[in-house]
Amino acid sequence: MNEINTKELSIFEMFSIGWALFRDNFIQFFKITVILGLPLSVLLSFADNILIKIISNGDIASVITGSAQMLESLSTEQLLTVSALMLISMFIQALIYPLVTIAVADAARDSLSGRAVDVKKSVLNALSKGTVVMASAFIYWAAVVIGLMFFIIPGIFLIVLWYFYEYAIIFDDASIMGSFKMSRDLVKGKWFKTAFYILIISIVNGLITRTLTFFIGALQLFFIGDILFMVILFFLYTFIISVITVFYLNRKALYIKNENKNNMYL
Repeated sequence: MNEINTKELSIFEMFSIGWALFRDNFIQFFKITVILGLPLSVLLSFADNILIKIISNGDIASVITGSAQMLESLSTEQLLTVSALMLISMFIQALIYPLVTIAVADAARDSLSGRAVDVKKSVLNALSKGTVVMASAFIYWAAVVIGLMFFIIPGIFLIVLWYFYEYAIIFDDASIMGSFKMSRDLVKGKWFKTAFYILIISIVNGLITRTLTFFIGALQLFFIGDILFMVILFFLYTFIISVITVFYLNRKALYIKNENKNNMYL
């Protein structure tokens, strides 16, 4: 923990510390994944499989992409069912990631501080922050999507600027708008370096996802396979969360150190 508080870590050091956190808390992270991820994964798989059945019974895949011809061939009931299932899937995914993220981040912080990881405490902390995180996530994604629609650059700018908002909520008890302000303060003056680190983290996460998709997809386990895929994916994502936790705590420590230094000359 002292290393995180005293110097700016390189991306390789962040991954090294993040891996140590993942390795040392393997069982605890898996428990969090099962407690929070498994029930929601079942719901998501159930909704996705119903959607697949509807598509297989009538070729409505093009409806989702906006084909007017196929739209005319669908009944109102089919349209309502597909729309409802897509909304449910989106809602469940929006719920899973924040809850798993803040619970694992809370556990990772305890481990870094030398405290015993308490899975029950971390899960309860995640649930207690759920409303704030969900509201913040809605604002975040709405702003990013709108930004990406307008020449892409504004969306990319916001992705980097607000990258730490979830961690500000769990670590600093930030409010909805306060979480965005905290993230902005930590990124200010280091936007390009932050963007580079985010790119590396995203590439690693993408490689993990693609590798898992290849192996699980080859098994062709259908409904059970979907659940297995999502649970394993969320569990492996705890490694990425550990890395981002280190990233946040290191950036915050340097920010506080710089603020204290500036105050000395006031």
